Amino acid sequence: MSHALILKVMLQPQASCDEIVGMHGDYLKIRIKALPIEGQANAALIKLLAKHYDVAPSQITIIAGKQSRYKTVAIDIHA
Repeated sequence: MSHALILKVMLQPQASCDEIVGMHGDYLKIRIKALPIEGQANAALIKLLAKHYDVAPSQITIIAGKQSRYKTVAIDIHA
């Protein structure tokens, strides 16, 4: 059986480092070094979340906001 963790993320691309900052209103603020072009920032976000939650990148999906800094991300967690 699998479960999904849903995160509302505010992404700040072109930051000095990759880091999870903390809550910013209703969003989890995350800074990424990657540029917001050709999916680079989204790929870096998925890589950071996969490492943080100890899951494979394939278990993470951006379900809303692919072209926005405000995103909804689903992380498949296997129980």
